Amino acid sequence: MTLKIGYHNQRIRFQIEDTGIGIASEELDKIFIPFQQVGDPHYWAQGTGLGLTITKNLIEIMGGKLAVESASKRGSTFWFALDLPDVSNLMKPEPDELPVIIGYEGTARQILVVDDKWENRSVIINLLTPLGFEIIEANHGQEGLTQAQTRLPDLIITDLVMPVLDGFELTRQIKKIPQLKTTPIIVVSASVFETDQQQSFKAGCDEFLAKPIRADTLLDRLQHYLNLQWIYEPGSSPTTRRVNMKLVNHSAILITPPSAQLITLYDLAMQGDISGIMAEIDKLEQVDQQWVSFCRRIRQLAQNFEEEKICQQLEQFMG
Repeated sequence: MTLKIGYHNQRIRFQIEDTGIGIASEELDKIFIPFQQVGDPHYWAQGTGLGLTITKNLIEIMGGKLAVESASKRGSTFWFALDLPDVSNLMKPEPDELPVIIGYEGTARQILVVDDKWENRSVIINLLTPLGFEIIEANHGQEGLTQAQTRLPDLIITDLVMPVLDGFELTRQIKKIPQLKTTPIIVVSASVFETDQQQSFKAGCDEFLAKPIRADTLLDRLQHYLNLQWIYEPGSSPTTRRVNMKLVNHSAILITPPSAQLITLYDLAMQGDISGIMAEIDKLEQVDQQWVSFCRRIRQLAQNFEEEKICQQLEQFMG
């Protein structure tokens, strides 16, 4: 597959070519019809058949046109062109380095993630678990409702379109339960329709985030609804010096395990034994809850295979 971008003045053309199985000429007109998939069903992807329909409508709203050329067994070419303004003068340079969140202060928060697609749940799980959140999973709305009643999570993240019980009804049911009435609910959906957002808020959700979800946006909302105080990785750049000075002070009062355990972790880090570090951290968390913030910090570094930084951290605590 190749991606070509050409331009003349302010008109930008995007073109995507592939060398796949192609589309028969008699079926080309059908691919933009809602709920349609063409060709051999063996090659159909999971989904509702709305992707190209929505894309075509969005491009036409912006004054463009989506077109396709294809030949069976030779591949396809999709392209569209848009008149876009030059915004180069409006763009601000990004900071050289942003502070890295490695955890949060206080007790662990439980978050219920409800989505029938494992891939979608895993994105959130892989983002939040290293930061110390306890994740509860549910693969449809009815299971999510049961888990919510049983576990009483601190916050709920749910998709809208799911089997058995959709996100709208799940939200309505949760808001009727006295113990969960004030639990924040964040809807995460691929829907681009304003009616779905309005219906979500009407059902009782507190926030609506569009897929694909941005990590910084989700963390910002979690900080707001759970009243979190983030723990950042010390020493990034001059742009984050004020934040990091606070962290240096915080690390001075961070409760750490005894020297014997710190030395064990240091030796494991020197050997590059990531699995050993993770196993030791898991044991330490079970011994004393006061060590949880320390364990979160070391776990995050271990998951990124940053043995050198682990040694540097441990040297501070041991010295």
